[in-house]
Amino acid sequence: MGRKIRSHKLCEKWPLLAMFLSIVAVYLAVQIVPVALMGASESAVYLAVIIIGTSTAFGLSHSVNLLAGASLVMTIIQVVVAMMVGIFLCILFIRTGSILPGMVFHAVNDFFSFATSAKA
Repeated sequence: MGRKIRSHKLCEKWPLLAMFLSIVAVYLAVQIVPVALMGASESAVYLAVIIIGTSTAFGLSHSVNLLAGASLVMTIIQVVVAMMVGIFLCILFIRTGSILPGMVFHAVNDFFSFATSAKA
């Protein structure tokens, strides 16, 4: 008919100890593991907030071009593009651990932007 389930020898000799160990295992699974995962996800959320915040500030800093006579539409486009570049620069900094590659990228980007948009 049905198969008999075999128990571990520990359960047969010391059933209270086996029950205690089971409770500890469940406690660890329910309490400790989610806390560890929460810490990792919390760090990821903070990192995302920092990246988005600094990228937004970087993009909005380009809105000063309105004072230089740029049109509103072109300034909005430049702010959005600068925000995306800011995200790239943040990730570049995180990956390399140095601000230097981002500075070089920004300098080269500015050089080509000014060189191609120079009025004759």
